[in-house]
Amino acid sequence: MKSKLIFFLFFNFFASIVFSQKAEKFDYEFLGVLMLNKTQLYSYKLEFNIDKDSIRGYSYTDIEGDNETKSYVFGTFDENTNELMFEEKDVLYTKSDVLTDEFCFIKSRGKLKLRSAKKSFDSDFEGVYPNGEVCASGKIKIVGTKFVQKKLKKIYKKVKKKKRIDSVVKEKLRPDKILTKFGKTNLNEDETITIFLNKNQAKFEIWDYGKEDGDIVDVYINGKKVLANLKLKTEKKKLLINLKKGSNTIEVKTINSGKIKTNTAKIKIYEANRFYEFLSNINKGKSAKINIVVK
Repeated sequence: MKSKLIFFLFFNFFASIVFSQKAEKFDYEFLGVLMLNKTQLYSYKLEFNIDKDSIRGYSYTDIEGDNETKSYVFGTFDENTNELMFEEKDVLYTKSDVLTDEFCFIKSRGKLKLRSAKKSFDSDFEGVYPNGEVCASGKIKIVGTKFVQKKLKKIYKKVKKKKRIDSVVKEKLRPDKILTKFGKTNLNEDETITIFLNKNQAKFEIWDYGKEDGDIVDVYINGKKVLANLKLKTEKKKLLINLKKGSNTIEVKTINSGKIKTNTAKIKIYEANRFYEFLSNINKGKSAKINIVVK
């Protein structure tokens, strides 16, 4: 019964997700939850590669929540004992208002099941502040995405047979659509995403995602309009932007949302070793912001 409850939570998390980024490919990808207590749950995604006995990758916490955050993950894996140890270090992006020195980073050690059909990791975790002080503790329960996909297919077969569920909902619950949408990071109207860069220059690109439908936007950098009435095309509009040390703001405002209801611009910001890609979802007259912190 408990395992069914956990999977039901997984399914609900996935059905609502329409975000994230795909800059790299990983050999191992797990989806699940962080359980701080019996009632407080946060969605969690872990993706990494194993090189000899070391692991490197990313974690995503509180997916589609107010504190959605992506962090670097480093650790070790012992193939003889199947023991995995990992810890989060350094935030790449966040939707949280929490200051960087107040982030609670996850550390965990336990058995990683890779040889069974149901790849999984089920262990205790501890959250620590950058200064090493403990800030949280609980359980982490994650399973491989291939196992999740199989389960989603089984559920979808049952959903298709239900006459009470309309065709629109059934289409949204297709397994391929749910997992494909897991590869996008949404930038919603009236929302601010904070990203972290190391240099005072970055490349900015914006273009129409999918079909050109007449989207028009204004783009501001630190309050100055740098692109006015830009009609988005599938061809990328590129800028080299200068940034000051500390906090910088990029604002994207929709002037015309085109034939489709909302502006669906794709935005890419990158420097030598950091890459961010967002899909905007902004109605006419509304805007969204990207806060860039230069370290």
